[in-house]
Amino acid sequence: MKLASMFHATGKKTKILICCIVVAIIVVSAIVVFFVTQKQPSYITAKEGFEKAEPIAKKWNNASNLCIVYPRYISQDGKSEQWVYIFEAPFSKGIRGKLTIKIYSNGNVNTEEYYGGNFIPGLNFVPNWTIDSDEAMEIAKKNKTIAEYLSKCSEAYASMDLSANETYSCVWWIEFDYPFRITEGSYHATISIDGHTGKVLSAKATPVGPVYPTWWRYFICWVLPITIVIIIAVIVVLVIRKVFRWIIGGG
Repeated sequence: MKLASMFHATGKKTKILICCIVVAIIVVSAIVVFFVTQKQPSYITAKEGFEKAEPIAKKWNNASNLCIVYPRYISQDGKSEQWVYIFEAPFSKGIRGKLTIKIYSNGNVNTEEYYGGNFIPGLNFVPNWTIDSDEAMEIAKKNKTIAEYLSKCSEAYASMDLSANETYSCVWWIEFDYPFRITEGSYHATISIDGHTGKVLSAKATPVGPVYPTWWRYFICWVLPITIVIIIAVIVVLVIRKVFRWIIGGG
């Protein structure tokens, strides 16, 4: 009778543990889905942000020059919640001044100033460009190499910036990474576009191997690890509780 009672108690604990695991999986999955499906804030293009950034730079120094433009995060339509504009200008005794301006889609503006080093006229300066960020992204998606890559990696992480190079006065550099940015086993694609004409200067992509669905990536990266942690925590609590009872009961 005592043995049967012990097995009954053990079976009850197993059922409780299984229920805890199932509840943990459901809760973690719900949390991940909630954050993934949250509505994105309104985004703006690089030129829309530049309309606010340029007057600030000219007020800082009328001789300021734009050096680089990049977003905090870029959407698939070439827009962002925040754009960063870096300007340089000469100050007294040839000292270089650098002004970083962050323009947010909600209207907020943040600026940072730095002074040091020698100012070099014309070095990596970007003149007024013609192709906006959304137009550059559209050009990229229509490119044969990039289009083929995105057909297999439709949810690739995108990054872009506008800067100068040795041949062209301004170039849009766009990079795609899947499933994660700059990690072993990721698939990459890059394209450079003339910021004045929209001409594609270069485009290349790594061969794409097996591509797993989004839900599987979220499950492997978020749901499974968190669930394992919760399961381990539950087991540890049950073991500690059993040991504690054994000590109190005198073995």
